[in-house]
Amino acid sequence: MAAKGKELVSVQRQATTNSDGDKTPGEMVGVLRRCIVMPRASSENAERGIVSISGYSIWCPAPIPFEVKATDVIVVRGHEQGVEGVVGDWRN
Repeated sequence: MAAKGKELVSVQRQATTNSDGDKTPGEMVGVLRRCIVMPRASSENAERGIVSISGYSIWCPAPIPFEVKATDVIVVRGHEQGVEGVVGDWRN
């Protein structure tokens, strides 16, 4: 049986800066429903010790009604996060 998610994920385009240097919020693209959101963390060795990197892994049921770009910003659990890399299409 496939897992069913219960979370909403908002997707918006990246904020822009106008000619006066003021930031303009990005356009809201849409909301993804029934997503599964899992925190992720990793660590890597650095000169000053171990660095912890965290974020979310998000699985959304198909079909997604709009394109999610690598430059988009998502809002999940009240936090804004940038999309890292290219969005993958994982099917059975």
